[in-house]
Amino acid sequence: MRPNFFLDDEDEAIAKSYFKKVNSIGFVCVGLALTIITMPHPERAAWFVFAVAIIYAFSHGDGYRKIVASYLLRHKGFGGGIRLVLKVALFVLGTSLLSGIGLQVLTPEVLGMLP
Repeated sequence: MRPNFFLDDEDEAIAKSYFKKVNSIGFVCVGLALTIITMPHPERAAWFVFAVAIIYAFSHGDGYRKIVASYLLRHKGFGGGIRLVLKVALFVLGTSLLSGIGLQVLTPEVLGMLP
């Protein structure tokens, strides 16, 4: 039987579904980060949203947790790690913005949002 290069195997389908869900969480996090940064004291709100996003992402990862060991073997090395991070780029961006706000690294003055 020849392999089908156009259809994903079951593990790839599970991973794509999870990455899509995680990236949608990240998209919401980016919007919330841009809203939170305008608050007078945004640190607590940023940490709260960060915690909720992480908990939500982990709570919806049951299928992915079952295949993660075999899936990570497909993406070995530095290049494979970069490809995995790029698959969840919106989630990484959103949580990075929230943690930057929580750590007071990102402020409205740093971002140039205030005159």
